[in-house]
Amino acid sequence: VLDLLVAADDGAPVLLAIPGAETRVERAELVLTFDAAANEGWTLRGVVEGLDRPDLDVGDVALTGTGQIVRADGLAIGGASGDVDLDIAGIALSDEALAQAVGDTAQAQLGFDWAPGAPLTLSGIDLRAAGARLGGDISVAGADGSVELDISGDLALVADEIARFSGVAGRYLSGSIDLASTLDIAPVSGAFDVVAEGTARDLVVSVPEADRLMA
Repeated sequence: VLDLLVAADDGAPVLLAIPGAETRVERAELVLTFDAAANEGWTLRGVVEGLDRPDLDVGDVALTGTGQIVRADGLAIGGASGDVDLDIAGIALSDEALAQAVGDTAQAQLGFDWAPGAPLTLSGIDLRAAGARLGGDISVAGADGSVELDISGDLALVADEIARFSGVAGRYLSGSIDLASTLDIAPVSGAFDVVAEGTARDLVVSVPEADRLMA
């Protein structure tokens, strides 16, 4: 069992020793459980309460996960898999445009599967925030230390109303989008191949030529 706890005895916020702006938390705990002598299962539980930065406050973060770690010969790991859930509540951003775009809650779920010499696969990706949803499956080759990574897969984005992203875009937006993409990206070299198709409804992007075309 690995149990990491950050908390003050008197309940006062704790200043974290990380670079950048001062970051404090009222309490943070991460508990990872794995007993190879009993079985291959692992569990993960994490909480963060009262995260405070000059540009961001977060009320509560809850992280849970379960899965398996497969043993190879000796102490070597033969593979790992699992499912992870993340829930964030009480998000408050100082930037009003970002606050409107992100909203005050967010959720994420995904599964992963990894074995030595094989790509890391992220499946059942489901990210939700502010009326938008991103989902799909991703494969990451070279995650075991290769100089170049190759990220490929399928992602779909659904946003029921894009008006809340107007501040971030710096112009008035309106309408809804439903977009699906197939991608292959090499982030180190910058190479990419992306194919996307989708549907937009009542779309307004405040570019007169485009708005007239899409009316």
